[in-house]
Amino acid sequence: MTAPTVTPTLRRRPIRGALYGLVAGLGVALILIDRAIIALGTLTPIVCILVGGVLGLAWAWFGPARDAGPPPSPREPEAEEPTTEAPATEAPTAEAPTAEASEADDHGVFDLDDATGDDGT
Repeated sequence: MTAPTVTPTLRRRPIRGALYGLVAGLGVALILIDRAIIALGTLTPIVCILVGGVLGLAWAWFGPARDAGPPPSPREPEAEEPTTEAPATEAPTAEAPTAEASEADDHGVFDLDDATGDDGT
């Protein structure tokens, strides 16, 4: 009786490779424009970006691939331990300043400085 052979599943990511290649091509084009090696108004920067995208796509298809690894095993839900929470204590509340009838203006709004007794000096 022979053991069954397991063939590894390889993961290829061509879309990711193409996007990374486009970003790399854009970076190369910007460096070449910054160093005044190519002109901005020409077709050369677009060619650099497209060549980068093609190289990234080729690397994703033909470069070394990652092993997909074993499939995830189903996990059993773990039983939650009962937690005992301490009862929440009430925090002391600060009282808001209240306005005396004489301190309120016509609209019911009062100046906080007057309510606290601070006359600004």
